[in-house]
Amino acid sequence: MDKNKESIHLGDGAYVTFDGHGYIITANHHNIAHATDKIYLDLDGIDKLENFVKRIKQKMIEEACK
Repeated sequence: MDKNKESIHLGDGAYVTFDGHGYIITANHHNIAHATDKIYLDLDGIDKLENFVKRIKQKMIEEACK
């Protein structure tokens, strides 16, 4: 593996790889060349995803406290 790349298994056949500039989410294989599907997220896209996840988590916490 390239020293600038790091991958983790997210579950259910999904993997994420950091390529030194952005994130590549792949389906069914950690190797980008063998993955059936790929999504590239730059740092702005990751910020939006993080904010979305935080917002949903907060809503779930608020609902659980009612």
